[in-house]
Amino acid sequence: MIDIQLVTQTGLMLLVVLLIGYLSEKIGFINKDFTQTLSRFTMCVAQPCLLFCSVAGAAYSESLIKQGGLVLLLAFGAHAVMVIMAKGAALVYPDREERKISEFSLLFVNCAFVGYPLLDAAFGEIGLFRGAFWVTAFNLIIWTWGIFLLSRGRTDIPFSLRRVILNYGTVPCLLGLLVYLLRIPIPSVVLDGMEAVGGLCTPVALLIIGANLARIPLRKLFGGWKIYYFSVMRLLVFPLIVALLCRFCGLSDTWCLFVCIMTALPTAANTVMFAEMYDIRPDAAAKTVGMTAVLSMLTISPITAFASYLLSHFPR
Repeated sequence: MIDIQLVTQTGLMLLVVLLIGYLSEKIGFINKDFTQTLSRFTMCVAQPCLLFCSVAGAAYSESLIKQGGLVLLLAFGAHAVMVIMAKGAALVYPDREERKISEFSLLFVNCAFVGYPLLDAAFGEIGLFRGAFWVTAFNLIIWTWGIFLLSRGRTDIPFSLRRVILNYGTVPCLLGLLVYLLRIPIPSVVLDGMEAVGGLCTPVALLIIGANLARIPLRKLFGGWKIYYFSVMRLLVFPLIVALLCRFCGLSDTWCLFVCIMTALPTAANTVMFAEMYDIRPDAAAKTVGMTAVLSMLTISPITAFASYLLSHFPR
């Protein structure tokens, strides 16, 4: 079973890093130009290293290959369920653009930068291996369904098949899988160096989120019922429903809790990037990313423990 205490400690540690980013921005140690540069570095360099090493660095076994395939199925299945739930949950927003970005924010979560340390705490190295396959599915979905969702009612948002495959999330996962399946030897010094760079992902990403939070007035961040409704749906309701559906499909506690963690994460940080790129309520996107990032550090452990309790009452 999962060590809930370790997951709790990890969540609180992530919250501390986020607060350091918040204070650094408030004091003036970092600014928007600096965080934008860090964002590009994290997305284009650190994340590919992390994803590649998570797959290529694993010990080869047919069992792991089967697990990777199962993770892909679970990721696509979980997102399919959340597509329906997000569409229903977003109906409370009268403004079409806000409803659209809220639906997007409910569906796509920070499965790499926040998910990876939690998976490591809960499952160890096997959690990181599974996480890489989940991120692969995530990138395929966000560049297909995500773009389709944002393009509703718009003619200026093109769909690009090239972006579905050639992005900084999918490519390193596929390359890592190729190295893994073909058992191509990679010098340990190279993998260790890439792992060191990949290890920067989580702290840097949380520093950026914290800094972005510092630029939002507290009254605006915490004001209004919509953000609390959104947070409850994203961080509590969605993961519980998906975890229970996994149980009804006959999955073990370990797999159900893996899916629970991966769906109980805060809204994906690149939601703001998409919102700004296509001018779809970037203010609402920044608010949901920031608020769920803070709250998720406090909710991830209780929701995992509660899901574990519920699963014990629904045997396979």
